[in-house]
Amino acid sequence: GYSPDSFDEWGQILAPWRDVVSPVVLGAENLPPLGSPLAARPMLFVGNHQRIGFYDTPLLVYELAMLGYRVRGLAHPGHWAGPLGPFFERFGAVRASPLAAFRLLRSGEKVLLFPGGAKEVVKPRGAEYSLLWKDEPDFVRLAAKAGALIVPFAAVGADDAYDVALDTEEVLAHPVLGRLARTILAAVSPDLDPHESVMPITRLPGIGLPSPIPLPALNRLYFKFGAPVDTAPLAKELKDPAAAEALYGQVRRAVEELMAEALVYRAGDPGASVGGRITASFERWAPLMRDAAQGKVSGVRANSEGPTVMAEAGASDDDEAAAVSTGGMWPPSPAAGAGAADHDAGSSSRGHAGGGAGSGYYGSSNGNSPAPGTRA
Repeated sequence: GYSPDSFDEWGQILAPWRDVVSPVVLGAENLPPLGSPLAARPMLFVGNHQRIGFYDTPLLVYELAMLGYRVRGLAHPGHWAGPLGPFFERFGAVRASPLAAFRLLRSGEKVLLFPGGAKEVVKPRGAEYSLLWKDEPDFVRLAAKAGALIVPFAAVGADDAYDVALDTEEVLAHPVLGRLARTILAAVSPDLDPHESVMPITRLPGIGLPSPIPLPALNRLYFKFGAPVDTAPLAKELKDPAAAEALYGQVRRAVEELMAEALVYRAGDPGASVGGRITASFERWAPLMRDAAQGKVSGVRANSEGPTVMAEAGASDDDEAAAVSTGGMWPPSPAAGAGAADHDAGSSSRGHAGGGAGSGYYGSSNGNSPAPGTRA
C-alpha cells in the first residue's frame, strides 16, 4: 500500500530515467513557500495530459516531490484492470472519481488532476499541446468545496516524442487491427472504452518501423507551474454557474498560456533533443578535462578510485555557494544562457523532498525567455 516513504523508492526507480531525460522545471517560484500557510492548504494541481502518459507523468510526480510537494495522482480506473493500478497505488495514485478527489483534498492532500484524462492520452495527430477538456467546471466546484488552491501547470515534450503511424481512431477503423484491439480490450475488461483505452501504433525512434508498444524519442521534458488560484471566493457562490465557469475559464487559459511559454522556452534550449544534450555535455566538460590533463585544475582530491575533479582553479567555497544561491553554477556552463546551467549539489533552489540522482533543471522563468536553472 501507499506510504509517504514510497517516494524514496520511486526516486530510486526513476533516477536513471531522469538522468537520460533531464527534465526542466519552470515556475517553481510560483509555488507557495514550504512551511507557509498557503503551502499547508490542500492543492489541486491541474494541467494537460500528454500523449501516452507514461513518459512524463511519473517524472512530473517525482519533480514535485523534489520540490516538497508529494501529490496523489487521480489515475484512470482502467489501470486497475492490469498490474499497473496496484503499482501506481504504491506511489500515491488512486482511482479517479469525484469522491476520491474530494476526500483527498478534505484531508489536506496535494492532488494531481488531468481534466482531459484518457482523451488527451490517446489524442489524435494534430492535437499536440491542445486541451481536450469537457466544458464542465466540476473540478473547480470540487476544489472550492474543499477549500483548495488550484495550481495550473503545463507539460511539454511528450506529445511530439512519439511518431504516430496510426492514431487510436485510425486503429479502431482498421478492418483487422480494430477488431483485434477490441477483442484484446474486452478480454482485459469489458468496461474499458476502446476510444479511450486503445493505444496508437507508433514508429520506433530512429528506425521508423511500426511498433505496437509506444516508444518515445528521448525528448527533454518541461514542466511549468503557474500562480495558485484561490477558490475561496467561489465557495460562497457554489450555486452560481457563471462564477464557476469564470474560474474554470481562468484556470484553462492559465494552462494554455503556460504551455505556450514552455514551448517557446524549449525552442531556445539546445538540449531539447538527446543529441543536443550529449553535445552540450561534451562542450561543457571537454575544456575542464583538457585543463585537468595539463595540470591547470586545482582542488583535485585523490582517493582509492583515482582523482576526482572538484573545481576549477580560483573557485573558492564562497564562489560555489554564491553560484548555488543564485541559481547559477560553478564552473560556469557555456550553455547557461539557454537554461542549461548545471549544479550537482543534489538540491533544487526551492528545497528538496529527499535525495536523488538525476539531471533535472530548476529555473526561474518570468516571461518567455529561457532562464538559468540549477540541476537537482
